[in-house]
Amino acid sequence: MKYRLSLTLVLAASLSLSGYNFLIAADAEPVDLSTPDVTKALSVLTPDKLHAHIRILADDRLEGREAGTRGYDLAADYVAGQFKSLGLQPAGDRNSFFQKITFRTTRIEDASITIMRDGKESSLSFSDDFVALGDSLKKKASVKAPVVFVGYGVSAPNHGYDDYAGIDAKGKIVVIVSGAPRKLPGDLRSHLASRSSKSANAAAHGAVGVITVLGPEFRFPWERFRRFVGRSITWVGPDGIPGNHQPGIEGQAILNKETSQQIFAGAPATLEEALKSLQSGKPNSFPLPIEIELSTTSTHEDFESSNVAAVLPGSDPALRGEYIIYSAHLDHIGINQRAEGDKINNGAYDNASGSAAILEVARAFTSLPQPPRRSVLFLAVTAEEKGLLGSDYYAHHPTVPKKNIVANINMDMFLMIYPIKDMVAFGSEHSSLGKVMEQAMNHVGLELSPDPMPEQNLFTRSDHYSFVKQGVPSVFLITGFNSADPKMDGEKMFRNWLRTIYHKPTDDLSQKMHLESGVKVVQANFLAGYIIANQDERPAWNPGNFFGETFGHLAR
Repeated sequence: MKYRLSLTLVLAASLSLSGYNFLIAADAEPVDLSTPDVTKALSVLTPDKLHAHIRILADDRLEGREAGTRGYDLAADYVAGQFKSLGLQPAGDRNSFFQKITFRTTRIEDASITIMRDGKESSLSFSDDFVALGDSLKKKASVKAPVVFVGYGVSAPNHGYDDYAGIDAKGKIVVIVSGAPRKLPGDLRSHLASRSSKSANAAAHGAVGVITVLGPEFRFPWERFRRFVGRSITWVGPDGIPGNHQPGIEGQAILNKETSQQIFAGAPATLEEALKSLQSGKPNSFPLPIEIELSTTSTHEDFESSNVAAVLPGSDPALRGEYIIYSAHLDHIGINQRAEGDKINNGAYDNASGSAAILEVARAFTSLPQPPRRSVLFLAVTAEEKGLLGSDYYAHHPTVPKKNIVANINMDMFLMIYPIKDMVAFGSEHSSLGKVMEQAMNHVGLELSPDPMPEQNLFTRSDHYSFVKQGVPSVFLITGFNSADPKMDGEKMFRNWLRTIYHKPTDDLSQKMHLESGVKVVQANFLAGYIIANQDERPAWNPGNFFGETFGHLAR
């Protein structure tokens, strides 16, 4: 789970289809949850069983479960063994429980930027004036082109905003500002602010390079920021093409504040004037009177890690070919050799809790005397902590037909540090899954609350987002701030946990866990999938929803 803006995420944040008949949401009949079969399935979910999985997955012997390590492989073997013991069928590669993925680490070795202005050349200093992103496909890359400023580099015409309106970016290097317009809704703003979204939009407009200038919301000192930019990780597809490769984009770099100001010299507006216009909600794009040559040299190193997948075939001959996917990331951040004392990041909550939950949801489904109408696929993904990579790979290369994936329910780091009273269902407002989550929550006595931390942009911070970008209605639950014990300040405890324990060795088995509350969370997730699996109609995007209109065709 990505709860805080790490330097990597700050970097990531820096940077209407017609002719498709994607589904739109319609009211669906609620599924009866009061049957003896459902009641019995809920009863098999117990605190002891949930905690047993967490204890195993957060044990020191798994060394923090970092993707590509022995510790992660041990965790993957455990999950696969549990799936097999429940009688689930393999849903990985070649009739196995594993989907093997090749990942590529790219490190920038050297880079240069030359600026041509009025027939004169000047060079920028690598690391001091700028940092560059390595090319995951080519070890050497170079681009030379005129330059245009395109504001945030965002296109959201249905929301009355488009930085590319009236500007020709074809064959140009685009200069963009980190972030996204404040006027846009939170989930949409978070999506459009991501580096992948901005690079894809630049390529769609014919750009050949992307240079980012850091906006007012960027708060990290340059000396600290530049140390974290030279390394990136992505998956490599069966065709040998890296997942983050954007055809047409030949170079990407980020400038420091002083250098950013300099490249606006002689332009229709200074950088400060351009930023002021953007902050007022007005796009302000224009050509810059310069040409830039950007060259990079990178090194590549590949490693392997696997998703773990299993399926419970549905019972309805007409619907068993459709799949609900439960996902949870199995990896964590491994060993921190620089830490004093305990160096193992056990990830008891992040995300042994979600991984344990997916095993218990599978137990509940397999306890039913008859499987639900649709098939249910259980997916423990790798490399979430490296950028949602395992789920992104699966969403691009699913082991079942993509068009038959009807929904994703993601389970990631639900805190049980106080008795839970409410949950937040991220993504539910975009599709008919909102009604599903309401019914499931009500049945177990939990309330649904709005996002209490919109500043965290959590909609794009967990594995459900990978499925959203492939057109699949998706949702994931986190603990709300309301404690069932009035003596406990849930918000204070939650924020303190993030500040003092998140992504540290103290996220271990010594923590307090209100496991009875955890069981309610697991029950709610089970019920949500049970409802979806038994409804006549598959989940659908809400009418006019940005994510449905932008990505819905990919899942059809």
